Amino acid sequence: AVTRREAKRILLRAAKLVDRGWCQNAPAVDAVGESVNPLYVGARAWCLTGAIERAYVEQHHGPLLTESAVKTPERYRRGEDVLAQIGWLVAPVFLRRGIPLDAPDWNNYPGRTASEVAALLREMAAYQTRAKKPT
Repeated sequence: AVTRREAKRILLRAAKLVDRGWCQNAPAVDAVGESVNPLYVGARAWCLTGAIERAYVEQHHGPLLTESAVKTPERYRRGEDVLAQIGWLVAPVFLRRGIPLDAPDWNNYPGRTASEVAALLREMAAYQTRAKKPT
C-alpha cells in the first residue's frame, strides 16, 4: 500500500512533470507530439495519470523505457492503476472540489489548463499532510 508520505512525494513530482509539459488525450507525448508511454525517456509532456505513473516509477527506481520499447500497441493504464492505489488518499480533494473521480476525463476536458492540473496535484499532495489517519 502507498503511504501518505509516499503519495505526497509522488504527487509533488507529478506536478513538476506537468509544469515541464502537459498534454491531453494521451498518457504522454514526445517532442513532436506523438503519443508515447509516460515512462519513455523521450516523453516531454504528460497527462494527469501519465505524470502520476512516471512519478511513481521514478519513486520506486523503476527503469524508464528506451525508444525501442515505446512502439507497443497496448494502451498504458498503469497511471490509473497507481491513482486507484492512492485513491483513498486523494478522493476527499476530488469530492471537495466537485471533480468526478475519473481523472482522465477531467484532464481531457476542453479548456482544461496545465496550471489547473498541476494545482490539483499539489492540492492532493498538501492534503496528505493535513489529513487525519483513519481510525
